[in-house]
Amino acid sequence: MRFCIYLLFTSFLFFAVSAFSQNQIKEFTADELVFPKELKEFFKTAQDEKGARDFIENFMDNYWKKEQVKFDESEKEYIYKTCNWMLKKRLKPTPDFKAFLNSMIAFKEGKKDGRTYILWQKAIEKLQGAKTLTSFSNFIAMTENLFFNNTIYKSITTQWRASSSDWSIEFDSVPKIKFTQTDIACFTIGDSLNIHKTTGIYLPITFKWIGNGGTVDWKRAGLEDSKIYAELKSYNIDFKKSGYEADSVMYHNPNYFDKTLAGVLKDKVLSDMNEGRAIYPQFDSYDKRLQIRNIYKDVDYDGGFAVKGAKVLGSGNEENPAFFKFYREKKLFLTVKAKSFILRTDKIASERVAATFYWDADSMYHPGLPFKFLIKEREVSMIRDNSGIAQSPFYNSFHAIEMYFEEIFWKMDQPRIDM
Repeated sequence: MRFCIYLLFTSFLFFAVSAFSQNQIKEFTADELVFPKELKEFFKTAQDEKGARDFIENFMDNYWKKEQVKFDESEKEYIYKTCNWMLKKRLKPTPDFKAFLNSMIAFKEGKKDGRTYILWQKAIEKLQGAKTLTSFSNFIAMTENLFFNNTIYKSITTQWRASSSDWSIEFDSVPKIKFTQTDIACFTIGDSLNIHKTTGIYLPITFKWIGNGGTVDWKRAGLEDSKIYAELKSYNIDFKKSGYEADSVMYHNPNYFDKTLAGVLKDKVLSDMNEGRAIYPQFDSYDKRLQIRNIYKDVDYDGGFAVKGAKVLGSGNEENPAFFKFYREKKLFLTVKAKSFILRTDKIASERVAATFYWDADSMYHPGLPFKFLIKEREVSMIRDNSGIAQSPFYNSFHAIEMYFEEIFWKMDQPRIDM
């Protein structure tokens, strides 16, 4: 009994496999009437059967049959030839066949000229000889996306997209996509970055963008001032990543500087960003000893300069701190030094400064405490809190005493310090 059941099951499996093999297409027929039927049958094996069916029916009804968009004999021969090669290499109905046929549709509708079509064919033929199929699949997927939504690179989490459809294919040893002036943007869930008015060449085999020129603003971080921006020169981006770093960038911010600053720009998209917590774009000046006279009235600045999203920072380090100098009656009265200062339109602040008040040859000094300067009110304030070095007293060399008051206030236009 068990033997009979086993024999029956084996026979059923044999006939099922044989029937499947008979229905499976081994080669497409180079006939404009037979080919559509075979292609429809092939697309039934797609994972997304309904989406695949809708696509192939649209292709046949609106592009294969209609006279006004009908492919000529040479184009049909190319479709037969390429589809058979793809079939032999076991490429899938979606996304591979769909990407190839969609790109053929785009060329037929005149979205690109004949020269671009020839170079596209040349690139495909070159990639058909590659050791792996990945380069071929990536290339046809990219051209499909470029035609229909200007997407240059697309992954599960990230998209790089151009604003312009003005691109062309170039080919020497590898295919290249050349863009004239365009914006490029990177998108992820919840965030995006932009480079405006740039040019570049994209290498689809390596996913590399070689860019030249363009600007980056800080509107994404909530700074709407169009005069605040970074100007790029030559730069490279790996589109598999969600950010980039560019050297020799010129930073413009007339609120603080009457000239541009050279430095490094970093930008990146994050999945959970919002304006309140934006930490990109970031800029860091090469020069760590920028001297700005009267950055505010009677206040000089000496140090580096950095930007992290909406935060503008005066920057330094332990060995080479940034510092502000405050003057009273044209004489130096107060110096505060720190690794970093936060610069805002209404105030300057730092978590820890070394502060020195001067009286001729004497001074009052503290090695590290919180600092704030209200710009409009012209008021300096420092507080001795109960953490770390801030607990230390002020040392007053004029009176030769240590002073343990908790707060100190100085209004720059008044002849006294309140403690």
